[in-house]
Amino acid sequence: MRLAYSTDFRNDLSRSVLAAIASAGIVNVPLVAEAIRKRHEIENIALEDVELLVIETAQLFSAIVEFDSAAIDTSPGADLDDCNSFGVAAQEL
Repeated sequence: MRLAYSTDFRNDLSRSVLAAIASAGIVNVPLVAEAIRKRHEIENIALEDVELLVIETAQLFSAIVEFDSAAIDTSPGADLDDCNSFGVAAQEL
């Protein structure tokens, strides 16, 4: 795992974790990490590293975490940015 990440990546990490906490009170680590990784593909950060950073950030905010990777819609054309922390599309709520 690298020690230096871009400011944009770190800001997105914090915003994404806080958004998950605000929307559902729970941080779905695989879902949030995959969404962040996809938005920052150019930085070539491994999903496992992003997941660890999501966990560490969630711990800073004393958030409840879950590891429900089954909630991730990996079908072609799926937009993870439109999902809440449970993996349900916002328009379905």
